[in-house]
Amino acid sequence: MFDAVVKFYNEVDVVIMSAAVADYAPAQRFEKKLKKEDLPEGMLELKLKKTKDILKYLGDNKRNQILVGFALETDNAFENAIQKLKQKNLDFIVLNTLGEGSGFGCDTNIVTIISKDGKVESLPKMTKYEVAHKILDKVSQMFNKGEAKG
Repeated sequence: MFDAVVKFYNEVDVVIMSAAVADYAPAQRFEKKLKKEDLPEGMLELKLKKTKDILKYLGDNKRNQILVGFALETDNAFENAIQKLKQKNLDFIVLNTLGEGSGFGCDTNIVTIISKDGKVESLPKMTKYEVAHKILDKVSQMFNKGEAKG
């Protein structure tokens, strides 16, 4: 995923990273199928290694692109989202709320959009389709103001 994103990054004006990419990956790759009878006591231990932080790379190498990230936090949600916004040099971050009628397994969501200029927009529960339109409206406004010059 990292290589594919980096390959095209300089050709785009806007990047919206809504997908959660794994923070860790298996440290070892097996060349053939592992059979359970070949494993001692039927146990397999996996060692994991940290993956490259795609969003951090994009923020560190940003020219004039608009860069949008997402966060789902369970503790100190607002503070952690702001920290991510700054650390990854995002233009804005969409903070997802996890709860009744919001998050995984439902068609609605409750989000807060936090901009790098400090503006905070808390949206009521709405369909994920409507949330996507709000995000695209914000990107469009930024683009029209000349905040992306790619």
